[in-house]
Amino acid sequence: MGEGTGLCGQALQLLGVGPIDATDLSAAMLAEALRKDVYRDVIEADLLEGIPVPHNSCRGVVSSGTFTFGHLGPEVLPALLRLAAADAWFALSVNAGSYNKAGFTEAFDRLLRGQWFTGLTLPELRIYDCGASGTHKNDTALVALFQKE
Repeated sequence: MGEGTGLCGQALQLLGVGPIDATDLSAAMLAEALRKDVYRDVIEADLLEGIPVPHNSCRGVVSSGTFTFGHLGPEVLPALLRLAAADAWFALSVNAGSYNKAGFTEAFDRLLRGQWFTGLTLPELRIYDCGASGTHKNDTALVALFQKE
């Protein structure tokens, strides 16, 4: 989700993950992602309005760069969980600087208490490589890794 230019899909394909479907708000970004030739399907959708995919149909959900300043917050997590099949894995990168401010701590606690998922871990990783420049060059992300119950 939040596929952007398709780099995440390429990385998943190299790891042997598939089939892969892409979702993004931007038709232009999906067109760019399609050029990578790694997607079974692309879906233009606003995650705040839902994704036109049957509930319990996804074997995994991956997002990189969607949960950051000025983009999406934890309000879409329940909808993503509904899309995922039982035992589906999630890997959602959340900008570390916005994690608490945006309410991810409370949202994950609430969903965990509701037994939506199990095994939440939050490794922290650099978002950009050592050669990056600009205001956000040293930003990190917490990668929410968990499995739907």
